[in-house]
Amino acid sequence: MTTSPATLEQVLVQAQLLSPLDKVRLVERLSSSIEREMEVLATAETEAIRIREWQATIERTARALANDPIECPAQGDYEQRDSIL
Repeated sequence: MTTSPATLEQVLVQAQLLSPLDKVRLVERLSSSIEREMEVLATAETEAIRIREWQATIERTARALANDPIECPAQGDYEQRDSIL
């Protein structure tokens, strides 16, 4: 959310009218709000890093066998076993 400079100035003017105790409460609430937003941003960034690392691992793994693909040779014939019944 973006705040215009005029709105910010209005908030600051209103904050100046608060009692010292209310100013402390305002600062505490703002601080708490900022901390929550920072946690959300940090979590989102951590998740983005984890996804990029996982994608890089998949790419490395996929390229590792590009020149030497895995082959599944014929399995041959199954041995004949006696029937159970």
